[in-house]
Amino acid sequence: MDMKKDTTDDYEIDALKERVKELNCLYSLTNVVKDKKLPFDESLQKIVELVPPSWHYPNIACARIIVDNKEYKTKNFQATKWRQTSDIVYDDKKIGSIEVCYLEERPEIDEGPFLIDERRLLDAISDLLGKYIGETKIKKELVKVEKIIKETDNEKKQDWEVIIDLLIKTDPRTLLRLTRKMVY
Repeated sequence: MDMKKDTTDDYEIDALKERVKELNCLYSLTNVVKDKKLPFDESLQKIVELVPPSWHYPNIACARIIVDNKEYKTKNFQATKWRQTSDIVYDDKKIGSIEVCYLEERPEIDEGPFLIDERRLLDAISDLLGKYIGETKIKKELVKVEKIIKETDNEKKQDWEVIIDLLIKTDPRTLLRLTRKMVY
């Protein structure tokens, strides 16, 4: 009876350690995303490096993020048949993917050699990346629009024209809602 209790306790402790690694990954990812001084490419590189230590077998894990045909990967990255992938989506469009691979075979668990909680973590990371990348693109568009406004100061575009241009480029759904309300 004591043997079963010890085994159960060990399993629960191991499970808790895995959750702590996952939480640390999310906390660190949040800190990277919040750091406004960090360049975009450097942010994605830091994020990809946060992923492997959070997996069950961190010593043989590697990761890659692909966004806009640009690749960010850990130094040891190799595509293998032991992989988990999640699409990075923004505004209902796939804008990239994140992938975690094991470099060696491991026993089958929930999803190949991966835990079900690792699937959830990978999907959470891809959701956060989608929001981060989308917001970054919008901020770049805003900077471009502000630059255009300053350059075309002689032409004096109306405020509403600038707003419409911005919405056309960044958020057509909001533009559609706005125009409907204006019509009504």
